[in-house]
Amino acid sequence: MDQASTMLLDRSIEIVENRLPELAERYMHVPLDYYTSEEFDARERQLFMTQPRALLASNEIANPHDYHVRMAMGRSILLTRDAEGKAHAFLNYCRHRGAEPASGCGNAARLSCPCSGRHLGADQHGPRPAPLVARPASATVGLVLRSTRPSLLTPC
Repeated sequence: MDQASTMLLDRSIEIVENRLPELAERYMHVPLDYYTSEEFDARERQLFMTQPRALLASNEIANPHDYHVRMAMGRSILLTRDAEGKAHAFLNYCRHRGAEPASGCGNAARLSCPCSGRHLGADQHGPRPAPLVARPASATVGLVLRSTRPSLLTPC
């Protein structure tokens, strides 16, 4: 066994024997009230519901009319790419009865609501009023970002 392997093995044994995380001096203790505090929950929801979130790698909807459904903060989000190559994000619920017009991923120029049969395009050029609620989205650094606040996203 070479010296580097021996040092790695010794370090592994030390971590196990001392019951310490590898890159920290001690374990982090999270107070139990963090899990039950309504105030803490409200602050977390404010943070996660208003700040941009990376939901998808851009190459997962690389082609025109590609779509992908993701769950984020308890909501179904439909991410699409239109014919011009721009990324879009929608709440994946039809306004008619809340049915989800898409699931999984795929490529389709039009999606249909399973309840009402209404068609909508990947760029939301469907019937008016729009059957889906659009959310600001931006494709940047290889990720598709989604936010409830448009000012936080840069243009695609």
